[in-house]
Amino acid sequence: MPSSDADSTVPSLFDGVATGVQASVLTLSNRWRIDDAASHGANGYVFFGHNCITKQPVAIKYYAWLGASELHREPATLSRIQHPNVLQIEHAEVVDNEWALFVTPHLNNGD
Repeated sequence: MPSSDADSTVPSLFDGVATGVQASVLTLSNRWRIDDAASHGANGYVFFGHNCITKQPVAIKYYAWLGASELHREPATLSRIQHPNVLQIEHAEVVDNEWALFVTPHLNNGD
């Protein structure tokens, strides 16, 4: 069976990515399409893509939480802030006992 463009690009996005994150990224394909990845950060990974239905660009941040709920502070805090200069959390979930993720709009040239 021939592979699609998406099939041929996704494996290169996984260089050095934890196995649990790789498996989760593959399950996101019905909601978000992953187009690119940022370099590995201090406690996780960031992928860029878009919503499959709305086509809105998103950033998906995976972070190590290791079962410690206090490490959900970043998405919890962002979800409470309502300001035009702060990205809104579109989605957040626990992936497994090691990883969690949250999704925000992706802004070109953003920080």
